[in-house]
Amino acid sequence: MMTETEAINLARDYAEQHRTGWSESDVRIQSIERKGKQCLVVHSATADLNGRHWMEFETTTPLKFYIDTDSGQCFGHEYGNRGLIPGR
Repeated sequence: MMTETEAINLARDYAEQHRTGWSESDVRIQSIERKGKQCLVVHSATADLNGRHWMEFETTTPLKFYIDTDSGQCFGHEYGNRGLIPGR
């Protein structure tokens, strides 16, 4: 079984590779079933606003990274509620 730390590390690496953005300040994990398979969803955002001056604030978008717990692979991501974007 994959640990939460492993799932977060996979999602972070995927975010860097696909240049989606990443926020360390609000990472959450959710277990779901997708197409009959158990998956983990790592929730983050496109930017981390902690520690920024109020004039540096920008709009962020929620991100979800989908991880297949059987293969240990991050197979896609989703901006907001726009639907799954498969990994390349």
